[in-house]
Amino acid sequence: MISKIDSQNTLKDAKKIKELAKELISGEEVQMTCFLLSSEGNLGRSSVIDLDAPHGKNFRQIDHRTLESLIINNKKYILK
Repeated sequence: MISKIDSQNTLKDAKKIKELAKELISGEEVQMTCFLLSSEGNLGRSSVIDLDAPHGKNFRQIDHRTLESLIINNKKYILK
């Protein structure tokens, strides 16, 4: 949950700005069932359709650096 900014003094405090920035850029770990549309090796991203998401909100981009494991044809690959 993003911290509440209570006053203008919060924006002047470097420590609080750093905490707020960290909250904004940190993601959460999710498990997705996807269909691969395309893979861009140079940029390190893949475009997929999330099969569990509602229609119209199911297009996603996955950053290859953030993957922990991948299951393809019933074989699990763990990235270290």
